[in-house]
Amino acid sequence: AAGCHGAVVCGSAMLKQYLINYARPLIYSTCLDIHSLVCIRCAYEYFGSAIADGDRAYLFDLVRFFRHRYRQIMLSADQNTCTGQSMSMSAYTLLPSPSPIQAIVVPGNAKCKRVADQINSAGFD
Repeated sequence: AAGCHGAVVCGSAMLKQYLINYARPLIYSTCLDIHSLVCIRCAYEYFGSAIADGDRAYLFDLVRFFRHRYRQIMLSADQNTCTGQSMSMSAYTLLPSPSPIQAIVVPGNAKCKRVADQINSAGFD
């Protein structure tokens, strides 16, 4: 994603003709402004740069670090549970994903709300 906005309509030739003939006001009212076009051009120039390559490598290093630390914390939680100390974190599941989008399943609405409150109180949105 270029970090801008936009949309695509895919469809048959008949749909294309229909939109051309009956949806011109919609098409022209949703035309991108010059600022958006410049943003897209700049984003694509950045995507192909050496700086972007370094940024991507750093981002994926952070993803690997996050996943490694999560496993360490879960292992510690499991060990504490075995010694009688209660840590409910071991019930949370980190979904497999190499992408920067990481998901942790928190079972149950009440637990999910508690976790969200803890994250908020720690200063995160």
